[in-house]
Amino acid sequence: MRRSSPDAGPDSDTAPVLVSCAKDEALFLLEWVAYHHAIGFGAIILCTNDCSDGTDAIADALHRLGVIEHHRNAVPPGAHTQEHAIAHVLAREDVRARNWMLFIDIDEFLNVTTGDGHLDDFLATVPSEADVVALRWRSYGDGSETEWMPGLVLEKYTSTQPAPLDRLRNHKSLYRPWRFAAGNEHMPKAVPGTQVVLVNSAGAPMRTDALFDPEQRRFRNRPRLCSWENACINHYALKSRDVFLLKNVRGANSQARRDATKPPERRLKYRINGPFWRRNRGTGAEDRTIQRLLPATRALMAQWRAEAPEIVALEAEAMDRLAARRQIYLRRLDSGDYRLRTDAL
Repeated sequence: MRRSSPDAGPDSDTAPVLVSCAKDEALFLLEWVAYHHAIGFGAIILCTNDCSDGTDAIADALHRLGVIEHHRNAVPPGAHTQEHAIAHVLAREDVRARNWMLFIDIDEFLNVTTGDGHLDDFLATVPSEADVVALRWRSYGDGSETEWMPGLVLEKYTSTQPAPLDRLRNHKSLYRPWRFAAGNEHMPKAVPGTQVVLVNSAGAPMRTDALFDPEQRRFRNRPRLCSWENACINHYALKSRDVFLLKNVRGANSQARRDATKPPERRLKYRINGPFWRRNRGTGAEDRTIQRLLPATRALMAQWRAEAPEIVALEAEAMDRLAARRQIYLRRLDSGDYRLRTDAL
């Protein structure tokens, strides 16, 4: 994989690798890739599945440029999309040779708050004996934006919680890939009987029992160990109201229709003022620490659009698809806000 910029440092077969699964993220993919290249990930592996908005075509263009490695994730019936991709990646010898691996979603950005904001600044704080680093979510609000307009997620959404909340203990994990053969979207899974060292972003030891439980997706630790020190995962789960509501249309949401006794609009996971929205609507503080990487992020985005003009066309087509989906699936209220047309799903 080629160097992303003259300042990115030399390529290395052991440099940290970033892995993600993506479905219908065409409007946000380029920024996510550019930012994580800018902070210092040596490789990015992207697995797409069943895209309908051109995400996979943009990923193909970035693959041809040598910016990412793109795979279409052929998921067997009944298999979990993300777990299938993680197992496939962890089975690769070239991935197991790397010193760290991070699996996050396209609405998640690793925000390094120590040093100059680069990955190496954070890794310098991690104890050498650590096998897994728990990186806590920090949720960012929607900025009361009704319709998505072109722009950068990192620039638009700055409203967040002033301090970690006990009820939001979700983490993602940075881990040594050679120590594990499986995992889910939140953590790797260890072989029973092995010794594993788990720390938080401040380097403090944490309980490891969740790493040995195949079904567990949350670290169970005391609130004082849930830290944003040195780094966290900025989680932009809401974005604009239309983008948020249209998540229900993607079909990947297993909770959308889980309780037939409820009215249709209350069966949906992604609804304004619903539990998911309230949990992830960061309010009470402003945080722009991640924006110091905006110049490098913008420069890479401009470079790749110039080198692969089809990306510009694909992003424009994705905006047109978003407008079309608004017409089909959303209705405008007198207040100017949107509500989902559940009869159209």
